[in-house]
Amino acid sequence: MRKNKSVWILFRVGRFLVLLWAAIFVSGFFLANHMAFIPPSPSYGPDAAGLAFVNVTESERVAMLVFEHPEARFHVIHAHGNGEDIGQLRDVFETYRDLGVNVYAVDYRGYGQSDGRPGIGRAKADIRAVYDELTQVRGVDPADIILHGRSLGTAMILPLAAEVSVGGLILESAMINGFRTVIPPPLFPLDPIPNHRHIRKIDAPVLFIHGEEDGVIPVWHGRKLYDLAPEPKQAFWIPDVGHNDLIFTAWDAYWERIGEFLAEISEF
Repeated sequence: MRKNKSVWILFRVGRFLVLLWAAIFVSGFFLANHMAFIPPSPSYGPDAAGLAFVNVTESERVAMLVFEHPEARFHVIHAHGNGEDIGQLRDVFETYRDLGVNVYAVDYRGYGQSDGRPGIGRAKADIRAVYDELTQVRGVDPADIILHGRSLGTAMILPLAAEVSVGGLILESAMINGFRTVIPPPLFPLDPIPNHRHIRKIDAPVLFIHGEEDGVIPVWHGRKLYDLAPEPKQAFWIPDVGHNDLIFTAWDAYWERIGEFLAEISEF
């Protein structure tokens, strides 16, 4: 009798854990769009300098700020993080331009002056639309396109880079996948942000940048993605900086490392 009672208790505990796992998985998977995208109030207006638009559907378009350098070879498509828009990062993009590249800083749908509402699938399509605009309309050689994603933005550029040709990638504060930013153990087989799968398919030089004190997306995410990435790859793990203060705290070192990466891939 005591054995039967113990088995019954274990069965009930096991059933509870399975139901809890399923509830977390289902809610996380289907609520990912609400959890991943928190657009701030637009920080720039429709008359902002350098503002351009790219059509993504018959009725919607996305905004981008364009910063051009007269001697540029490379064209950088920049995908930003969650709670920011491109207007907040104008100083960053101007500094990027001064390295000798053209910068196309994209706001996902629902951000800044872009139409529509945000979502993982829509944001991926937004970055793809800008890539297509450059390659198919403006005649840019794919080998001269650099995809730069920061935080959530890494989930927007990695699927694209796994499908098309690019000259290089910069993955800044990248997550290995969505669930593991909340629950670190790999408990879920499916994930709405499967960066760990896309990274294996990359056929371009990759530079990883991550703050070692990042409390939002811990540095082990970047290190694991680095281990999964094919060669050629480089890593810049920055001590004593976190997630949102990375670029501004390590400003000089950050731009020096990106400049070196651009110089190196220009030789490919």
